[in-house]
Amino acid sequence: MAATIENRDTFPPADASESESAKGSTLESVANWLNGFPPVVVWMATVSLAVMIGWTDSATGWEMSLFIFYALPIIVVVWRSGLISGLVMAALCGVIWLLANESS
Repeated sequence: MAATIENRDTFPPADASESESAKGSTLESVANWLNGFPPVVVWMATVSLAVMIGWTDSATGWEMSLFIFYALPIIVVVWRSGLISGLVMAALCGVIWLLANESS
């Protein structure tokens, strides 16, 4: 019984906290890397990503929906450029999604 209590005292293991801090530092390094680019470059990259997602969505047909992947360019634009830019990107992704589904 005493061994069980001792195990509870050591929860969570030291390895778990180290991996969580490593994830945080990875996210911070991605954020710092992304902040190094001008907003125009981020816009060009996210529009290209949205078009590639749309092309893949069109190629896979209506049986497989890739709708959730359109969130990635929207999130990146909101994070880097702000709410208004994010709304514009959301509208653009909506149009690309509509065109991809109409063509398949």
